[in-house]
Amino acid sequence: MSNLGSALMKQGKMIDSVAACRRALAIRPDHAAALANLGAGLQLTGRIDESLDACRRALAIRPDHAAALSTLCMTAHYSTAVTGAEMLSIARAWARLHERADPAPIFDNDRARTRPLRVGYVSGDLHAHPVGFFLGAVLPAHDRQRVEVTCYTTSARVDDVTVRLQQGADRWRSLIGLSDDMASALIRQDAIDVLVDLSGLTPYNRLPMFARRAAPVQATWLGYFGTTGLAAMDYILADRFVIPEGEEGNFSETVWRLPDSYLCFEQPPFDIAVEEPPARQTGSVTFGCFNRLSKISPETIALWSAVLHAAPVSTLLLKSFEFDDDALCASLRSRFATYGIDPDRVTIEGPEPRQALLRSYNRVDVALDPLPYGGGTTTAEALWMGVPVVTLRGDRWVGRVSESIQAAAGLSELVAPDVAAYVALASGLAANLDFLGELRAALRPSMVASPLCDGKRFARNLEDAYHGMWQAWCKQTVTKQ
Repeated sequence: MSNLGSALMKQGKMIDSVAACRRALAIRPDHAAALANLGAGLQLTGRIDESLDACRRALAIRPDHAAALSTLCMTAHYSTAVTGAEMLSIARAWARLHERADPAPIFDNDRARTRPLRVGYVSGDLHAHPVGFFLGAVLPAHDRQRVEVTCYTTSARVDDVTVRLQQGADRWRSLIGLSDDMASALIRQDAIDVLVDLSGLTPYNRLPMFARRAAPVQATWLGYFGTTGLAAMDYILADRFVIPEGEEGNFSETVWRLPDSYLCFEQPPFDIAVEEPPARQTGSVTFGCFNRLSKISPETIALWSAVLHAAPVSTLLLKSFEFDDDALCASLRSRFATYGIDPDRVTIEGPEPRQALLRSYNRVDVALDPLPYGGGTTTAEALWMGVPVVTLRGDRWVGRVSESIQAAAGLSELVAPDVAAYVALASGLAANLDFLGELRAALRPSMVASPLCDGKRFARNLEDAYHGMWQAWCKQTVTKQ
């Protein structure tokens, strides 16, 4: 039954997956794998507290259960009850399962300052995925006098985004089928100076390879939103928004802040016009959110319900891949109903291809960010489609990505400092269609002209970071000799 639950989850049948895992546990309550699978399924259905409980029960039975620890790491970001210090503790527990006491390898990389640095990017998401969308503007913008780029893919998936990324790299290698030792040997053979993880604790990661110290300098960036916990991961690339001063202690890595946002958004390759606010045609303001169900926390339901009450002539449009499941949709509507929101005011729709999804923003007047885990790609895409995103300044990395994006795009006024300000900002925009129309028309041009979409500017800042890390390593190794 546990294996059936895992298979159903891979098919996107989350409700059935959870039910299968529960049946397995009814037969054998101490089945750690079933508890871990249950935790993963509960997370995907937005039942975060229950997911945390299932993972912790699995770990009480088997403290070394890597899948339970990995799911616990991920799920913790969705919970307002888990602190940054606790997230670090969980990540360190996961990392210790993969760290070995082997002697540190000796690297003889050329230290000449005049040559380009050899930078390697490791990811299983080099395709139509947020990592691909944010990396696409960076790879071709790298100055080949400063860096040479090798991409190491850990997934067999190939699409149009993959092809564009391949064109932006100097070399493209696959780590599929290679053990961690074999992959480390390949990267050392390529004489990579700075190896960059783009996955963190997400699927297809090769963090155990990083634990073996595959390159002199190792950093994590882009594909995750917290610490890896690895002693061998030297740096984490961030910015002043996602990791403010004073929070460095929540990370096993040294924090390296980029000057603008830590993200650079590549404009989607589609010819989609920004239309007028739909409220001018419908007479009713449409709020929207295209984030996944896991992010729609109890606190989010309460907040959005307050917005709908403050703007009584309004509706809410939700879209995500989980909403192909009628039972999940009915459950979500019932959660709004507990706050007095008529179910007819909440439209819930399933997944669409990216181009159609972007076009759907022409049905949204104002986008609403969830909490504590806000938007990233969804925020950037909404802005590109002319839809302002109302966000709440968060207490953790995942609750601050939207602020980082909005600040880089020159839209800090859309970031609310507290719940009351969030409701006032959202309802205020809904009440002023003339201003909303002007803002909608200006958003894409101003965003495209901002640092958020400036690949060359971002690449120079990233290269400065890599060279700074490299020089620190060179200085450190000379000191030790």
